[in-house]
Amino acid sequence: MISKKIYSKNEIMERLNTKNTDVQGIKRMLVSRGYEFEAKGRGRNTTFKITETPSKFKTFCLKELNIAPQTDIVKLRNLFYYYLNDEFFRTLPYSQMELIMEENGQRVGRNTISNYIKYLAKADYIYLGNSEYRYYKITTIEGRKTAIEIDKETYCRGWKIYWEYRKEIGYEDAYWEMRAFLGGHPFKRPIPQENAFCINKMNELIDLVNEEYENSNC
Repeated sequence: MISKKIYSKNEIMERLNTKNTDVQGIKRMLVSRGYEFEAKGRGRNTTFKITETPSKFKTFCLKELNIAPQTDIVKLRNLFYYYLNDEFFRTLPYSQMELIMEENGQRVGRNTISNYIKYLAKADYIYLGNSEYRYYKITTIEGRKTAIEIDKETYCRGWKIYWEYRKEIGYEDAYWEMRAFLGGHPFKRPIPQENAFCINKMNELIDLVNEEYENSNC
């Protein structure tokens, strides 16, 4: 176990269970395992002052989800709190997820949201590609892009209008005819499905997310 204290090079190697004597290699191991530290000295005289140890949540994410060590763990935790506890939130466009979190003082950009959710998919905790979807029109309300849910029939009718008009007036004007009918840009989001074979790991992750979120100041 590594705690908040100063270790000699040999002591930290023992705690890491490594025979790698390269200081840079030791640093990389500490970073990959979620530790924050200050290294002083050179060669065999290098000391490592551990300033922060990883939480159970961060350790889980590093080991099980293979997140990048430099990942903003607070943003990841906040997103997972919403995403894993709210089935409707999971089906929203990333722009709408971003807006909801921003309104709650926890802004995470849509590209970051996409990358964080991919960690779950790459670990096979969820499936993103399936035949079930929720349908939306994306419109601007008070200067913000907003997703409004519509039914599949309306969504399909919008695209039918597009293809019918495209033959007559071209793709750009046909697109605006479709937008006029729908009142916004058509969008569909696949409904994520949990992998039953990973349900125990998923439940463990949810427990860790909830524990850390509820014990924090968010």
